[in-house]
Amino acid sequence: IGVIDRIRKSRPLAYKFWRFLTEWLIFHDSEGVETIIEACTCKETHQCYPAQWLKPVADRKWVPLGKDLSDVVKPETLATLLRGSSWDPNSLSENHPVAKLLEAIGVSRFDLIRQAATENDDTRVAVDNAFIEMLAKTGGDVSNLNYAVEYIEALKDDKDLPNILAEHRERKRIVNKNKDLGEQVENLVKENLEGKGFIVKRTGEGSDFEIEDTEGITTLDVVQDDREWLIEVKATRTEGNHQNVRMTSTQAQTAVKKKEKFLLCVVPLGQEAATLETVRKNMRFVQNIGNRLVSLCDDLDSLEGLREEITADTSLGVKLVYEAATKRIQVNRSVWETEGFPLADLLNRLRGLHHD
Repeated sequence: IGVIDRIRKSRPLAYKFWRFLTEWLIFHDSEGVETIIEACTCKETHQCYPAQWLKPVADRKWVPLGKDLSDVVKPETLATLLRGSSWDPNSLSENHPVAKLLEAIGVSRFDLIRQAATENDDTRVAVDNAFIEMLAKTGGDVSNLNYAVEYIEALKDDKDLPNILAEHRERKRIVNKNKDLGEQVENLVKENLEGKGFIVKRTGEGSDFEIEDTEGITTLDVVQDDREWLIEVKATRTEGNHQNVRMTSTQAQTAVKKKEKFLLCVVPLGQEAATLETVRKNMRFVQNIGNRLVSLCDDLDSLEGLREEITADTSLGVKLVYEAATKRIQVNRSVWETEGFPLADLLNRLRGLHHD
């Protein structure tokens, strides 16, 4: 009682008392802040703490507020005492002895760090809003907050992390935008093909569509599979010499395997909106694209350990690009621009290919 009566009038003394509690006493009496279950004279059991010194620390008004005023220890008063001092916020982490002390005296760690990190209502509201938004972004899975903790910890040593994250999010936004455009164009290509009398169905990996001519261009002696072709659709909004498209290794290997049964459909849109008419006007088909990819596909397995970008052009208008450990085969604009044919010629080209 004598100690508490003295420290409640002096902030420096009260802070020294807090240091005595958190830097010495809880380590020398660690069992005192561990809960135990004890039988009571009321014939029931209760959860309690062995350390008797906890009661005056929790109940007495020893935290100075100024002008001979003091109050019991609670998040608001303790934050005022600690703010601006050298105390370590990491001591509030779970299972830390200080965290056990706070629990024993009824002080919420969350409320304490919230109060200590903010000096006025405006910053406190900003912290609350940020934390609420973080919780909302977890989608109910609060374990995702661990990633936020890791990010903040890593930020101490790497100040470029915000820029790296911003670049990653921008790349992801572009990928999603391109994916949406690709799906939209694929649906329009499908609709245009159906308008020309083809039965169109999605195939999944390796190509976008499988088409079947409904006008019977084959004879009865030819098996059903000989009337089917695979089409891979690629849309691009870039213009000029940058208007190239890329195929995955799976798509390229499928093109090589299927030979004349595989067609590449490129839809250059530039700044035009993707509509049924613009897709019909711009779409170009390339036959025998697999013939251009044979040598590149043969090299794919041997390039598995390569980590730099390969940009050497080949005489066939295709090249292998290895970026960020991802292989892509680029088909240059010249291929589909000089040899590609429009939708109006597709059926005749396929019939001619069949007869050959």
